[in-house]
Amino acid sequence: MDSNEVNKLRAGLLGTVFVVFSVGIVSD
Repeated sequence: MDSNEVNKLRAGLLGTVFVVFSVGIVSD
């Protein structure tokens, strides 16, 4: 696997987690 792809996957995963986390706090 290309390290560039890994970075993209990692960034996407972190972004998703961050969005879910933010929405969870706001809707609470």
